[in-house]
Amino acid sequence: MSSDDHKAALFDTLVNAVGDDFYFIHPEDGSIQVLKSQNAASFSLQQEGEGDYDYYMEQTILKRSTDSTPSDVIEKMRLKSVMKALERLNTYRVYYSVSDDSGKVHFMQAIFIRHSRDEILLVVRDANSLLKQMSKRVDSLQNALHESKVELDKRSAFLSLMNRNIRGPLYSIMGLTKIAQQEQPDHTAIESYLHKVSMSGAYMSETIDDILDLRRIAKHDIKLRPEQIKLRDFFDRIGQYQLPGMDERGFLFSTETDTVNDLLVSMDVHCMERICNKLLFCASTYTMKGGRILLRAKNLYQESDFAQIELSVESQGIVMEPERLKLLTQPSEYFIDRITGDLSPLDIALVILKSYVKAMNTEQLSVTSDPNHGTAISLTLRLALSRKQEGEETPSAEASIDLRGKRVLIVDDNEINLEISEKLLLSKGIDVVSATNGQEAVHRFVAEKGQFDVILMDVLMPVMDGLEATRQIRSTQEIPNAQTIPIIAMTVNGLSENYDESFRAGMNAHLLKPVNPERLYSVISKVLSKKSES
Repeated sequence: MSSDDHKAALFDTLVNAVGDDFYFIHPEDGSIQVLKSQNAASFSLQQEGEGDYDYYMEQTILKRSTDSTPSDVIEKMRLKSVMKALERLNTYRVYYSVSDDSGKVHFMQAIFIRHSRDEILLVVRDANSLLKQMSKRVDSLQNALHESKVELDKRSAFLSLMNRNIRGPLYSIMGLTKIAQQEQPDHTAIESYLHKVSMSGAYMSETIDDILDLRRIAKHDIKLRPEQIKLRDFFDRIGQYQLPGMDERGFLFSTETDTVNDLLVSMDVHCMERICNKLLFCASTYTMKGGRILLRAKNLYQESDFAQIELSVESQGIVMEPERLKLLTQPSEYFIDRITGDLSPLDIALVILKSYVKAMNTEQLSVTSDPNHGTAISLTLRLALSRKQEGEETPSAEASIDLRGKRVLIVDDNEINLEISEKLLLSKGIDVVSATNGQEAVHRFVAEKGQFDVILMDVLMPVMDGLEATRQIRSTQEIPNAQTIPIIAMTVNGLSENYDESFRAGMNAHLLKPVNPERLYSVISKVLSKKSES
């Protein structure tokens, strides 16, 4: 498919999205091309028109500015500022207020996404609709919290301690959303509310991960599921995840992974992510605002089939107490015995850290802490090397698979989750077809003769769940690719038995909601790569 054909196909799909305007920006010549524009307060371009991005952006802001429009918004939205921001971030957001022809004030959100080397996708949306979506999500979270609490009360008693850790950020999200809906349009206030809602959501997601981890640990149910990944990609993902929170807390965060970046390893990505995140949490607990936190991975030595990697975090700040230093060197069994309702956030981090470290066959942590050099926590990991390393002819799955034009069937009974998944895929140029339960998915698959590249399948759905839908698709004899089409579970079920159930039903991968976008794209690329090799 040519570039022009691709843009046309992408436009046809995006035009169905409600409430958003879409543009392509071409960094090489600074031009902007409209894909869809219907907001009265958006850029003043004619449908299908093209022009100079900086010119039209500046004219729009100057012509439609309000008393609450910040003075620096034009500078933030200039192409050079956008390009600089996208060098370190996957997406760049700018908030601003403008008035339409009737004088009504709109608070707008501009989202810049690196679509390709030659194109930036710009999504402009009215934040009022965004706040309504957040309100719906809060209602869903409240219902999920109530249902989870009823179930958790029947299970292990230690899980009750997490109730306060969920209710805290949930209260923040509810309160901030309500205030933002009642506020007169004010750039600074609403931008602050949206940022705090995002941070509270991330904290709540981390808490849910902690709940699942603690249950696995209590049941002695940590099972490693190795997958192939470049360490460069892995540590880039850790950095992208950690950077907003570190910035929010006033820490100077950086990574140093040059000696391991070229290694292609086989490891449990979730397990390694949890180790890194909990190491950084422990370090940040003993770092003052303005202090530096460094995540370092060093290749100590390697042979043909493995590499010995030293993973460490170093921080400037408060010296760790002797009793805490001693605690870090205790065996993992000591921490499992401490799982009670009286655990502090740091205790929880240590329980999870020590348990996953043991699962990776590395029991011992090395800890140093002194006033002159701060605190350093390190461990040594033995990681299996993939047979094909960086520099050989076969590229990675992510590099070899172009997702543009791929056709994906998304199955989810929750309309908000469905919308999120659709937009994540649309931003990559993927054609999307949706279904709201397993039975509808089976009918759609058969009716379209299996003409999909991938299926993203929720598990818990009415009418027919995702496991049964997968089994029925796999048993459809009249469709040639029914046995081979990649099916990926996207679900809130994150225990080991849930993974096993997905694979027994015939699924190829299992993703836990909320799904990290880069993780989603990576898994889609990998299952497509495996299919092309088979």
